[in-house]
Amino acid sequence: MAKVLLVNPKNNQFPWIPIGLISIGAVIKEKGHGVKIIDREINKDDDYLMHVLKRFNPDIVGINSYVGKTLFDLMKIAKIARENSNALIVVGGIQATVAPKPFLDYEDIDYIVRGDGELALLDMCNLIDKNKKDFSKIPNVNYNEMRPFINLDDFPLPDYSLVDVKKYPLPTFMTSRGCYGKCTFCYNNYYWKKFGKSCLRFYNSKNTIEMITGVVDKYNIKDFYIVDDNFANKSRRTAEVCNGLSKHNILFTCDLRAENSDDAVLNALRRAGCFAIQFGIESGSQKILDFIKKGTNVKQNAEAIRQCKKFGIFSDASIMIGLPTETVNDMKMTVDFINKSKPDNVCAKKFTPFPGTEIWEYCLDKKIVKEPKILVDFTDFEFLNNAGPNVSEIPTELLEKTVNSLDKTYNLSGIKKAVKLIRMGHYRYMLYKTVKKIGGMVSEKP
Repeated sequence: MAKVLLVNPKNNQFPWIPIGLISIGAVIKEKGHGVKIIDREINKDDDYLMHVLKRFNPDIVGINSYVGKTLFDLMKIAKIARENSNALIVVGGIQATVAPKPFLDYEDIDYIVRGDGELALLDMCNLIDKNKKDFSKIPNVNYNEMRPFINLDDFPLPDYSLVDVKKYPLPTFMTSRGCYGKCTFCYNNYYWKKFGKSCLRFYNSKNTIEMITGVVDKYNIKDFYIVDDNFANKSRRTAEVCNGLSKHNILFTCDLRAENSDDAVLNALRRAGCFAIQFGIESGSQKILDFIKKGTNVKQNAEAIRQCKKFGIFSDASIMIGLPTETVNDMKMTVDFINKSKPDNVCAKKFTPFPGTEIWEYCLDKKIVKEPKILVDFTDFEFLNNAGPNVSEIPTELLEKTVNSLDKTYNLSGIKKAVKLIRMGHYRYMLYKTVKKIGGMVSEKP
């Protein structure tokens, strides 16, 4: 039996359940191998990591990867694992998938896994059971060929018992992988199109309902977040899932594309317990929406917010300011859109281009950004703290001032939401958010 320690690096932000790790862990565990998960957003102490390494004595330490400052902790985890175990150190996740070379060049990393990690990690474990540690021919490992995307329903559901669910202020579920959108700021469609692959996959209705209600019932959860890029649409699956959830006394938030916010979908979501929807509004300028290939228009975005008001669902507008080609006038259109459509809340961020996306290639081609060469270079690209380069035509000071102003403008709406959520039972999540807001989140410090 091989033993695998899966580690989620800390980023000093809101702690989300590492769904990718509990999905991989479920597959490895089902086949009889040992699995432990450390989420460094929950257990940040280096001594705790060293203790687990020495006591569990894993054969593999698997680390999740994202772009940005979290890479500093990834490098620390790899170094601690190297110094305190004999484990092979394997890195997977989005960043290792789209930019593998800097990881393979890093001295404390042995292998990377691109794309779905379930079968690659399982193959590694099976080879270890045969006293073999040469993973160089396993599909998805390093630069090897990519195997087809897995069918989610062929594998066990994510194993939430591998983490302490009660330590997360807002439990999360992912009922699909990928997105059908063609947004240039997202890696999903652009990256996988290079391999001729469609990246969108769903759990079927039965498994989706079983996954959510099983965890909700076991841990007595009152509210949660479905983190799919686009949870609901006009499909039969949406109707079946919403009907199944409606039989439980729950509240949840989800993400939705504006064009799917018609009466039938929103009515089904409301009956299922949907309390709030976040829309990727991105911009109030049609020029910018077309540039990023959002596939929606300003009118549709305004209508989505209006529909939420009609059905009594809290609307969250996700906004990006500072995109390439964006001017001061484009930014003003976004502010005007918010003022006129009046979403219940706004999540505004300074735009940062991410590797593996079409807009990243655009920025490199236009020499707006320099191509990172080593792993530490990628730490500059993240959306927290207004970090990262200004790739727009908007003066940096005005850009950051506008983003901060939008956040302050909607503090009152946030308070209204908090009061309503607390009355409806969302006390753990809102208490966490309130304490962090008052004390100042670590990620908001310079």
